[in-house]
Amino acid sequence: MRATTFVLSIPVWTCLSALSVAPGCNLLGPRGPSAGGPGGTPTLDRMMKTYEDLASRKFQVLADFETPAQATLFHREPPRGGGQVELTTRQSRRETGVGGLRMAFTDSSQRVWAADTPEGQWALLRDWTPYNLLIFSVFSPRALSGFHFSARSGTDVPLTYAAPRIALEPGWNLVRIDLGLLSDQINLADVRELRFWCDPLESPIELCLDDLILVNNAKQVFGSSPAAPGELYVRAEGARLVVGSGERFELVFSEGIIRQWFDLGSDPLKARNLAGGFPLGPVPVAVPDSLAAVGFAEG
Repeated sequence: MRATTFVLSIPVWTCLSALSVAPGCNLLGPRGPSAGGPGGTPTLDRMMKTYEDLASRKFQVLADFETPAQATLFHREPPRGGGQVELTTRQSRRETGVGGLRMAFTDSSQRVWAADTPEGQWALLRDWTPYNLLIFSVFSPRALSGFHFSARSGTDVPLTYAAPRIALEPGWNLVRIDLGLLSDQINLADVRELRFWCDPLESPIELCLDDLILVNNAKQVFGSSPAAPGELYVRAEGARLVVGSGERFELVFSEGIIRQWFDLGSDPLKARNLAGGFPLGPVPVAVPDSLAAVGFAEG
């Protein structure tokens, strides 16, 4: 009989110093009868020094690759070509630990995916609703213009969010995924799978993945929380800026664009985005420096 998957808070006797500065932080517990602690994961204060987004002290470590069990959550398909998905100590984010996940890609059709399996010893946290940001580190040996990430929720009616193409520089790259962008397309209360791939990919490459972390970095910028009826407020969440009026409306700005609009009077739970998943209002456009001034011919 398999043991039940659970979220395990870090024991005080194991990481007392870390808990003194990060009382809200958890680690995802491994599955199996031997589950009883984080088992050698790096201390949370080292993570907080490395990643500024963790200053809120509210975060959930999905995987830090400091124990072999965590690698059982990740798989590659199709499995052809050299290399594989495996735990490695040759390449990792040294500021936070000694382990990382080696991901070998031979072509653009290959995917590395993370999901629960019967033989797995590590579980993927399903409920992401308490968080507004996903961060992870990726090491690339060369510049790569086409790194991709997607998340899927549900089983009977699966929904998928695919992030825009991510450009990687040589060395370690910090990737920040705003969960507000996912909320319009998938159910954040039931996340079942993550995928990573490279497209385009001109030649085989080995990447290293480290420190997958969910973060609640919400910060009140103006006004009170909760806001009184008609009171204006401004709040930073993930990579977004939320502007609203208590019990009246809420606008969500991302990358200078209004992406969400809620009528709090009739929809206090913000179940319906009136923007319909499209930008609302003007959309900034970057004009390349190479473009010369355009003239108009008189008819």
